[in-house]
Amino acid sequence: MLEMVIQAANQTGTDLTGWKMTIGGSALTRAQCAEGRRRGMDVAAGYGMSETCPLVAKAARRFPTLLDDDVLSTLTMTGIPAPLVDVRIVDQDMNELPQDGRTRGELILRAPWLTLCYTGDTKASEALWRGGWLHTQDIATIDPQGQIQIRDRLKDVIKTGGEWIDSIHLEELVATAEGFAEASVIAVPDVKWGERPLAVIVARLGATPTLDLLNVPVEKAIAEGVITRYARLDQFEIVDQLPLTSVGKIDKKVLRARFADAVEVTAQP
Repeated sequence: MLEMVIQAANQTGTDLTGWKMTIGGSALTRAQCAEGRRRGMDVAAGYGMSETCPLVAKAARRFPTLLDDDVLSTLTMTGIPAPLVDVRIVDQDMNELPQDGRTRGELILRAPWLTLCYTGDTKASEALWRGGWLHTQDIATIDPQGQIQIRDRLKDVIKTGGEWIDSIHLEELVATAEGFAEASVIAVPDVKWGERPLAVIVARLGATPTLDLLNVPVEKAIAEGVITRYARLDQFEIVDQLPLTSVGKIDKKVLRARFADAVEVTAQP
């Protein structure tokens, strides 16, 4: 929706100064945040689910006129818990993990307003509240200041060559590549590596995307040790638009079904 607002403003000349948007449907990229702030918008990330009714965390809004990397990092983080929200990250056995900003685990919640069950579905309700905490099925880190960063959905993490790749992180990198308007990264099957990342992108008007351009920010992140070399992309697909769910999120289930046979040659990370 932020991308649509900006595009509409480009066409109509609308001044967006003073507009305020909290982005929670998908991860807010630095590029999107910076573009909105250049136009005078107050743009920051938030987090919630239908089951949390809805907001449970929000990025701290500070330094309204600055665009440096630290400010953008803060604004695009998932945020700090709202009052009365208790958060933890845990492993699959419900062991609490350290809040050091690096260790990743499933984000679990407690708050007075969380949904208690799924009507008529006892099994799903028990899974939702396993161990007395609401399970978000989101992989996250929490830093020593209590700031949450969603890293990926449990079902969207890409496992390739024995390495785990956060699809959200890879999407953020791809979104900064030249000539790309929107991007989603999914796992597709690979005989040798188990899975490989596939970028599904919407090109900017008049741009000619290439794999080399797409990999420029990815290669930089690999060189800096920020992401594994297995994240290097071997292919991408161009679409007119990305499929969305009823709540405006990119529908990766549709993309996985559409491109399940996309990898024809075994990649060489």
